Amino acid sequence: MFCSSSKSQPFVIYNVQKWFPILTVLALVCVTFTQAQAQITAHGLFITDQEKTLACYITTAETVSNFPLTWSRDSSNLAASEEKTVIVSGNFRNYNSFYKFTVQPSDNKDTFTCTANLTSGTTTATWTVYVHKGPDDPVVTGPSTVVSGVSSTWTCVVDGSSGTASIVYWQFGNGSRLDSGTFNNDNEVYSDTNNLEIHKTTSTLSLTLSAAAPNFQLICYAVHFDTEIQKKTSRSITVTLYPGIVKTDVTPKRNQTWKVAEVLTVSCTAVTGTMDSDTVVKWTWEFQKAGGSDWTPYDGRPSDVTTEAMVPGPASGRYFTQTSTLKRTLTLADSGRRYRCKINSTKFPEDHSRLAEEFSVGTVAALDEVGAETENAKSAENAKSAEKAKSAEEAKSAEKAKSAEEAKSAEKAKSAEEAKSAEEAKSAKEAKSAEEAKSAENAKSAENAKSAEKAKSAEEAKSAEEAKSAENAKSAEEAKNAEKAKSAEEAKSAEKAKSAEKAKSADYSSVTITVISLGVVVAVAIVAVLSFWYNRRKVKAGAQGQSANDAAAAGDVGNLDAALNTKASSPLFDDSSVSDESDMTDDGTVKGSDADSEPP
Repeated sequence: MFCSSSKSQPFVIYNVQKWFPILTVLALVCVTFTQAQAQITAHGLFITDQEKTLACYITTAETVSNFPLTWSRDSSNLAASEEKTVIVSGNFRNYNSFYKFTVQPSDNKDTFTCTANLTSGTTTATWTVYVHKGPDDPVVTGPSTVVSGVSSTWTCVVDGSSGTASIVYWQFGNGSRLDSGTFNNDNEVYSDTNNLEIHKTTSTLSLTLSAAAPNFQLICYAVHFDTEIQKKTSRSITVTLYPGIVKTDVTPKRNQTWKVAEVLTVSCTAVTGTMDSDTVVKWTWEFQKAGGSDWTPYDGRPSDVTTEAMVPGPASGRYFTQTSTLKRTLTLADSGRRYRCKINSTKFPEDHSRLAEEFSVGTVAALDEVGAETENAKSAENAKSAEKAKSAEEAKSAEKAKSAEEAKSAEKAKSAEEAKSAEEAKSAKEAKSAEEAKSAENAKSAENAKSAEKAKSAEEAKSAEEAKSAENAKSAEEAKNAEKAKSAEEAKSAEKAKSAEKAKSADYSSVTITVISLGVVVAVAIVAVLSFWYNRRKVKAGAQGQSANDAAAAGDVGNLDAALNTKASSPLFDDSSVSDESDMTDDGTVKGSDADSEPP
C-alpha cells in the first residue's frame, strides 16, 4: 500500500517528474483516508410533534476511545438512541450513532453535536435544527342561530403557522365549498418566544341563509403546505324565521257601524322564533283615539287580553308561532278608535317590518240610533234591490231580443250555408265526374301508351338481339380472318426466317471458300518466292565457289575478291544468254532452239 497509518515507510520514486501526477492523486487519497471524517445527516423537515432522527457517521482508521459516541445539545449531554460499527476497508471503519427525539417549538435553532475521541485527537460534527410548525386548530366565532333572509357574519382565526401562512377556506357540511368571494382573509406575521416566524390568518365570512336549509354544518379549514398539516373546526347553524305578525282575524266582520255593548274580537298570530333561552317575546296592545296621533297602552281589563302558548311551525324545531287575542265590549268611546297588537323581542330589532298590526273600529252607535239607521239602511237596501231587479229585467228583455235576432240571423246564415253547401256538393259531384272521366281517359291513354311502349320495347329488344347476333357473327368472322391473317403472317415470317437462314449459311460458305482460296493463293505465292530465293542462292553460291578456286590456284589473294565481285565471270549473269521477247515463240520457247534442251 502507498499509504496506511502514520507509521508507514515512505515510498521513494526517483523519477519524480515522470510520476508526479500519480503521486499527487495518491497523496490526496492518503489524506482522505488517514484523516477522520465526521458528519451528521437528517431527512425531511423538523415539524413539531413529529419524531426525527439525527445520524452521526465517523470514518477513520484510528481507534475511537469513546464508543458509543458522545451527543450534546447546546453543551448539554444527550444519550444516543442506537450505535453500530461498519467495516469499510482494511483498518477503516464507520462508527454510526443515532439520536431520536420528538420535535418541539423550543428546539428551534438548537445545535446538536456528535463527538468522537481518537488517538490523534477529537473530531466532531454539528447540526442546527430549524423547526417548522403547522397551524393550531381554527377558532370559529359567530351566531349559531340565524334568521332566514338576514345576512350573518362568522370569523375563523388560524394561528401558529411558521414559515408560510396557512390557506383558509370555508365549506358546508355536505361537502360543497364556498366561493372565495364570500369571505376575506387577513394575514398577520409576528415572532414568538422560540424565534419562530408565526403567521396568523383571520377569515371573515358573510352569508344570507334561507329557511329551506334550517340546520347545517359550517366548517373552517386550515391547510399548511410546508408541513402538509390540515385542520378544521365545524359550527352547527340553525336557521329560523324572523319574528313578525303573520295573520290578523277580526270578528264580527263589519265595515261601518258597530253597536254599543257588541263584543269585538281581534286575534294576532306571529312568528316568535326558536326556543332559545335568550329569545323572549312580549305582546303588547295599544290604542289611538279618533283624530289622535299617540298610541296609548290598552286601558281595559287585563282579562280582555289572552296569549296562547307557542306552537311549533310546519318544520318542528325551526320556528314557533303564538297567538294573542283582544276581546272588548264596545262603548261610544270606541267610535273612531284604532287598535294594534305588537311584539317586542330582546333578540331581534324592534324596527323590523311586521312587528305590529293595526285595526280601525269605525263608528259605534247607541241601540236606537242603530235601529233608525238600520231602517234607513233597510229602505235604501230595498230601493237598491228594486233598482237592481228593474235593471235585471231590462237586461233580460234585451238579452231575449238579442237572442231572437241572433237566432233569426243564425237561421238565415244556416239556410245560406245549406244552399252554399248544396251548390258546393253539386259542383264537387260534377268536378268529381269530370275528374273520373278524365282519370278514365288518362288511364286508357296510359294503357295505350304502356302497350305501345311495350311493343316498342319488344321491337327494340328484337332489333337489339338481331344487332347483337350480327355483331357476334361479324366479330366471329373478323376473329377468323384475323386468325388466318395471323397464321399467314406467321408462315410468311417463318419462310423469311428460313430463307434468311439459308442465305446466311450460303454467305458463310462463300466466305469460307473465299478465305480458303485466298489462303491457297498466298501459300502458292510463298512457295514460289521461297523456290526462287533458294535457286538464286544456290546459283550464287556455285559461282562464288568457282571464282574462289581459280583465285587460289593462281595464288593471287587480291584477285579472289575481284573474282567474287565480278559479275561477267559467271555464265549465269550473262545478259546475252537471255533472249528478247521477239525471239520467243507463241508457246514461250526461244526461236531456233530446242525447247527441251538444258540451259547453258
